[in-house]
Amino acid sequence: MKNIENRILITNLDAITLLSIGSPENYEKIIEEWAKSYLKEKCGKYLRVEKLGGAGDKGRDIVCTINDKSDEWDNYQCKHYHKPISPSMVWVEFAKLIYYVFIGDYSTPVNYYFVSPLGVGAKFRDLLKTPDEIKKGLIANWDKYCKEKVTSIKIIELDDTLISFIDDFDFSIFDYISPSDFIDQFKLTPYYTQRFGRLYKPRPLTECPDEIEPFEMEYIKKILQAYSDYLNEHVDKYEQLNKRIQPVNPCLN
Repeated sequence: MKNIENRILITNLDAITLLSIGSPENYEKIIEEWAKSYLKEKCGKYLRVEKLGGAGDKGRDIVCTINDKSDEWDNYQCKHYHKPISPSMVWVEFAKLIYYVFIGDYSTPVNYYFVSPLGVGAKFRDLLKTPDEIKKGLIANWDKYCKEKVTSIKIIELDDTLISFIDDFDFSIFDYISPSDFIDQFKLTPYYTQRFGRLYKPRPLTECPDEIEPFEMEYIKKILQAYSDYLNEHVDKYEQLNKRIQPVNPCLN
């Protein structure tokens, strides 16, 4: 019974809250499921979806191939934080992409999306709308947030060549997916009920009838018989029950 009760409680929790309290690894898996089932299969947006998140991913979590021949792809970067994304949290993510494109490990994605259970904060949202400010902020914050965290192998100094590359880079590729948009789209996949429980449409409101319909009489007789057995006395009218048992059906009040 305890397991059943826990399952009922979980499936009634807000889906966004569930996303935020899970593990980062599980969150990446959910984003992969959404990308495969909704973006690739339902929308036909991608040829292939791959989850690379983990050691050695070089700043790529969910890689979605648009066109193999022209090497077009999108990246969905999963940031499982317990608060909305702020710029200081992700300067290193910008830096990783810039660096690995700079050294030729992979091409520049067509789009780079941040996805997070609680979305992005107002400051980061505004920053994403101004690509030139991302560029300035990355250069200004490189030493503090990036140079020792891009790779564990060595420190990446911001020399003139790398600065020139950053100056020429198109920062308009960066955007974000809001949690509400994600949930609305994830609901259209078979994975949603596995993760958050079954979706139920609200039942329409009905009026309680004043009279019992003839086709209902057999059911009423069975109910009264059950109460007769329970109370150990003959019950053939609802009025008898009303004096003995607290009704649970509002139609009987």
